[in-house]
Amino acid sequence: MTNVTLCIYRDHLDPTQISARLGLKPTDSFRRGEPIVTKRRRYSDHPTGGWLLSSRDRVPSEELEVHLAWLLQQIEPAAEVIRARIANLKVPVDFDIYS
Repeated sequence: MTNVTLCIYRDHLDPTQISARLGLKPTDSFRRGEPIVTKRRRYSDHPTGGWLLSSRDRVPSEELEVHLAWLLQQIEPAAEVIRARIANLKVPVDFDIYS
């Protein structure tokens, strides 16, 4: 399944602060120490905090370009904030691509 995800991880990350700074709602978020739970069972605790924005289940195409375009459209309003965070290395920002 094709999807792309903007990932922000940090030990003491507060997902609500990231959402407020970016003006975006994540598709998933968690704090360090929160349990990792699936429909079937509880695994362990999150080793770090995370804020994720994913095209998974939001873009019906298998074309990578369509997923990338969707993600870029979502984050474009927050581009300056994201760029500043990367430049200052205050919060690591990664992109995961599954194709």
